[in-house]
Amino acid sequence: MRLAGLTIAWITAAAAAQATLAPGVPDVPAIQSAYADAKGDNADRHLDDLTVRSADCSPIDAGRFYCQISYLRARDDAAEHLYFTVVTMEPGADRWILKSGLCRGDGAAH
Repeated sequence: MRLAGLTIAWITAAAAAQATLAPGVPDVPAIQSAYADAKGDNADRHLDDLTVRSADCSPIDAGRFYCQISYLRARDDAAEHLYFTVVTMEPGADRWILKSGLCRGDGAAH
């Protein structure tokens, strides 16, 4: 019985720890949303016609990720010109936050 009690305690502690961690790895919708949220602080650098197409994210530390993304611009849609850059994402209270890249100044959106 003692072993079962320890196992349950360990599972409970592990579940509680997981609940405080970032919600997994940023994905395309999360990056697109974080980019839209960043417009308020960076309206002069923000591109309204930018659409994130793919993302490959790797952990940096403490829930932060760097993500190599590909994106399209609506103005180039006929040519389907694909752009690439790297962004840094950080977990916020209820969503991912774009910390660098694209309109944040460290990356380039062309």
